[in-house]
Amino acid sequence: MKKLTKSITVLLTVLFIYAQFPVSAEVGDVTLLWSKNCQKCHGKDGKGNTKSGKMFKVKDLTDAEYLESLKDEQMHKSIKEGMVVDGKTKMKPFADKLTDEEITALIAFVREFSE
Repeated sequence: MKKLTKSITVLLTVLFIYAQFPVSAEVGDVTLLWSKNCQKCHGKDGKGNTKSGKMFKVKDLTDAEYLESLKDEQMHKSIKEGMVVDGKTKMKPFADKLTDEEITALIAFVREFSE
């Protein structure tokens, strides 16, 4: 019985701590979305210094000037529909993998790279 009481006390303490300092599920989800869908080309840090990033000549998403030139709607369309430049696919479409809400969250995540 003492062991059960101690386990319950520890569990309640952990729950209390998490209630005081909540971890944002959205941030965790966006990080997972990024690593699953974007990181291969854009890199963990958004700089595009990956084998695929160099092959497709992806832009450095930490470049504040470049990001300022992009409107959210433009980014949303590029993620959803993909990008074709001079008849070559530069980015595949993610409409079948990501919801509009997930794309919006990824855009906000990308905007943080330049801060």
